[in-house]
Amino acid sequence: MEYTEYLIREGYTTNTQNHFKERLQLYKSWCKKTGNEITQMRYEIFLKYIAYLKRKGYQPQTISNHLATLKNYYSFLEIYHATTNPTEDITMRGAINKVVYNPLSNDQLEDMYYRFPTENIRCSNHRLYAKKNKVIVGLMIYQGLNATTIKQLREEDFDLYKGKLNVPSTLRSNERELPLQSWQLLPLLEYINEVRPVMLAHNYTSISEEHFFDAPKQINNVLMLNIKKLQKINPQLESTNHLRSSVIINWLKQYDLRKVQYMAGHKYISSTEKYQESNLEELQKSVEMYHPLQ
Repeated sequence: MEYTEYLIREGYTTNTQNHFKERLQLYKSWCKKTGNEITQMRYEIFLKYIAYLKRKGYQPQTISNHLATLKNYYSFLEIYHATTNPTEDITMRGAINKVVYNPLSNDQLEDMYYRFPTENIRCSNHRLYAKKNKVIVGLMIYQGLNATTIKQLREEDFDLYKGKLNVPSTLRSNERELPLQSWQLLPLLEYINEVRPVMLAHNYTSISEEHFFDAPKQINNVLMLNIKKLQKINPQLESTNHLRSSVIINWLKQYDLRKVQYMAGHKYISSTEKYQESNLEELQKSVEMYHPLQ
């Protein structure tokens, strides 16, 4: 799939598509001039591009817009070309932060999990996929995992006897051990002992021995489809980021800041602090100051 087709499918307006293409062209020109391959870009090299934009005199908010475009582009590459994403967790200081509006409560999150459809599905293949996807949804809702972390999971990371999950580290997050909820154990056991072996035996294209769930290039697409199903249950849900942010905000109501930093896998405490309710209220005032409602 071409990037333009992807933008159209995701519902971006023609004007937004043009802005994305202009920013992407600048990035491609810089990569060509500096001898860097877009699909092999590393985090530390990408930071040099941010520095390049600063030298050109771009304001933080403008650089943030360029960064948002490239995050979108690398998300596209992750889905369709199995490229690593060097833009994850990069934010611009001085840009207006986006407030997490209407974070979902624990009750709302749990309701989506329990109502995620796995029964009364006639097609046996679709029923297997639904059971797999409900396990993934559970990991997003109860352990706050994102696509990057889910891609790294292996069967040996799950200790169902102790009810624990060892979440491996990534370039942008720390390793941690998280408890599994008791009601997650049976679906996980069924997936490991019944669903996954059947999918492997029948050569389901997205499943392989190497990966616990879908192949890395498929995970983002799987999460998008799951979010659409969850939105039918609760239309207030906006995205995977909204879901994870809601999980972290709810954790902060129950645990201290350092524990939530550990649970979320944040390398820096500042990454966790931005989810605190007091900070969210200050950000709300900031947004209202710069973008007052008419």
